[in-house]
Amino acid sequence: MNRRHLARAASALLLALIFVAATMPQPVHALSLLGAEVHGELFINGGNVNLFDPENGKVPDFTYGNSLNVPGNGTNNVPISDPLIEFGYQGALDLYTVQFTGSGQVMLVATSVSFTTVTMTFSSPAFVGLGFGPVSVVGINNHCEFSTSTISCGLTPGPGFTSTYAFSAIASVPEPASLVLLAVALAGVLAYRRKRA
Repeated sequence: MNRRHLARAASALLLALIFVAATMPQPVHALSLLGAEVHGELFINGGNVNLFDPENGKVPDFTYGNSLNVPGNGTNNVPISDPLIEFGYQGALDLYTVQFTGSGQVMLVATSVSFTTVTMTFSSPAFVGLGFGPVSVVGINNHCEFSTSTISCGLTPGPGFTSTYAFSAIASVPEPASLVLLAVALAGVLAYRRKRA
C-alpha cells in the first residue's frame, strides 16, 4: 500500500470518526418531574363526576395531594412531590391511589375494582416530548396508554393490583452546533486533500 492509499484510508477513517461524534445523541439530562403540575380525573361506570376532585367527597382528607387539607391543595391539579401520593379516591369497597415520582414513575394501586368501568386520565405540559411505558403491570384488569401529554388508564372488574409505569426521555437529535462542527471538519478534510493532490 503506497502513501497515497494510506492518506486516503486515514482521511476516510477521520471522516467516519467525525461523523459518528457529531451525530451521536446528546446526553439525556436526568428526568425529573418534581414540581410539574398534573391534572387528574377519575370517572366510574361512565359517570360525569370527577371523583379525583375533592369537592365531590370521595378523596380522604389530610392524606393525598388532592385532599382538601394539608398535604393536599384542595383541587385535582396537583404538583408532583416526593414522597407525596398525588391522587386518592375512597369508595365503599375500593381505594385507588396514583403516585407520580420525581424520577418519572407512576404507580397505580387499587384494593379492588368492583365497578364495570373505571377511567383515569392524567395530563400535564411536562409530559410533552416524553415516552411512556409499563414497568410492572399486575393483573389484566388495568391498562394505561399515553398520547402527547395525557395518560389514559382503563380499569375493569377484578382484584386489586399495584402497577408501575414510567416516563422516559426521548433521545435528542444532533444539536445544530454538532452539525456545524461536522461541516467545518468536512471542509477541512476536503481542503487538505485538494492541497495534497
